[in-house]
Amino acid sequence: MAAIKVYRYDFYDPVLKCDRRSIDYATGDAIQGMRGTILVETQQEVDEDVIEQDGTIRCGHVFMDPPVRASTRSRPEGRRAV
Repeated sequence: MAAIKVYRYDFYDPVLKCDRRSIDYATGDAIQGMRGTILVETQQEVDEDVIEQDGTIRCGHVFMDPPVRASTRSRPEGRRAV
């Protein structure tokens, strides 16, 4: 599978009537289509199968901090998801 570059971005929120920073990621083409501003420093690479047709990340795909491409990490013993 090909690796696709995705970014967070700044965009104008017409509901709040102000500029906002995305919490999700999208391709550069999708961001330009939304008239957003690409945040180059947030660049990540993902497999193409997690990209929706509109260039955004498939719902539920979450990056770790720092984001990793193909994480095989598991939760440490004794810790539960809250």
